[in-house]
Amino acid sequence: ARAVETPLIGLFGPVDPAVWGYDEQNYRSIYHELPCSFCDKPGCSNRERYECMNSITVDEVMAMAEKLLH
Repeated sequence: ARAVETPLIGLFGPVDPAVWGYDEQNYRSIYHELPCSFCDKPGCSNRERYECMNSITVDEVMAMAEKLLH
């Protein structure tokens, strides 16, 4: 997507978007800062919830997509 400048939304949980995301016009990151944010672990210490990813809502992604495409 990046190579052909296709708009892209990155969803970040255990990794830091400042490290793994891009600061470009066609790219947006969605993440929520939590007490365990950016643990960057292969396995979540809170496996039942995966709160870092489950806290990102469909509505939030859709709203970001609307902004990115208009």
